[in-house]
Amino acid sequence: MHICALYQTRAKLNRPLNLPQKRRKIRFLPFSNFVQLETLIRKHILDLVVIAGDGSFAKELNLARLMKKHPILSLIPLMLYHPENNMKIVLTGYAYGADEFFSSKTD
Repeated sequence: MHICALYQTRAKLNRPLNLPQKRRKIRFLPFSNFVQLETLIRKHILDLVVIAGDGSFAKELNLARLMKKHPILSLIPLMLYHPENNMKIVLTGYAYGADEFFSSKTD
């Protein structure tokens, strides 16, 4: 069983990461701010953090930046999701430490 912390704003992942339900052996733990994410790492061994949002993505990028400055959270892989394939957001996400970026649309 893998444990994934999941932050979602208006951009909802109906089936997180599009994994088939029968094959999914991932437990998704929701969080809504950085303090809650810090609490999760005290209670669970996280394998992945997914941050999903839409619009300007400013809150989500700030959360990614805070995560990658944290001595423990910075070691956990980070995936960002935005429904649009906006190059500025993608590049900023990688600059803030994202390990992967995915979207609903492709070029």
